[in-house]
Amino acid sequence: MFVTLWHFTGRKNRVHWTRTCMNSSRSRLISALATSPARLLDGWHTLASLLDDGEIPLPFHPGLPAGVTVTIDARLLRPTQSVVGFREVAAKRKNIESKSRRKRVAWLRKKSVPVVIGPGGVPWMVDGHHTLRALVEADVGDKTAFGHILANWSGLDSAVFWRRMRENNYVYLQVPGSRTRLSPARLPVSLLDLQDDPWRSLAWAVGKAGVYEVQNHVFFQKFHWAEFFRVRITWDDSRKKNFRRAVVTAMELACTPAASHLPGWLPSGEADANPEDAETALLATDLELAAALQGV
Repeated sequence: MFVTLWHFTGRKNRVHWTRTCMNSSRSRLISALATSPARLLDGWHTLASLLDDGEIPLPFHPGLPAGVTVTIDARLLRPTQSVVGFREVAAKRKNIESKSRRKRVAWLRKKSVPVVIGPGGVPWMVDGHHTLRALVEADVGDKTAFGHILANWSGLDSAVFWRRMRENNYVYLQVPGSRTRLSPARLPVSLLDLQDDPWRSLAWAVGKAGVYEVQNHVFFQKFHWAEFFRVRITWDDSRKKNFRRAVVTAMELACTPAASHLPGWLPSGEADANPEDAETALLATDLELAAALQGV
């Protein structure tokens, strides 16, 4: 059932809202409800304007406009990449399962994922694949994720939609270790279909160590680092100690001029590398990694 709101006007017995009439969108909603509770039926867009600060998330609906904060079952989101790093997923799963429900919800809210609504009302997630893959795998009952709508392009045909996705860097179609690009039709249908890329885990660990600047506004940043490491470092990823050695080598390489073209690169004198931070990126045990590799 759609929840809609009356369009408030300046006429008698109506409320004319401006951006400055109240500081809190939450209090504006409460005031609106108190003023005219019987007339709160007219459109998602009005509700979105009342909640322009994103304080109160709405249940996902394909008609929502850009800028709205939403809740959505993580299992319904479509990936915009083909792989994840299973070590990162395992570490985040462990983190999720260690939290109380209240703390988990607060943490997930801070990890709000950007969503683009595509043709057919399909929600495509542009970032946060590791976090929500971990949530889907985690031994917790509630799979609710938080997101924010980047764009609603549900009215576009498929070709125009995917062109816009590529132009805005909202999709990563590169096949790891190859110059080949996937067609959008070959993207995984669900988070559980994402395959493992050990070099993506390596890029995550080096970023956690502070060797390069993690730029959350640059989508798919770590994939570029993964490709840089892929042609320079090899290891047997079945043992955590081997991964640990690879991280040390990657931390050294990340500060060299050869990496200067990568997003977030820091010269060796500016990098705030901390080996202890790298240790936090190695939370996934060999057993957890083995489980992830089996699709558990």
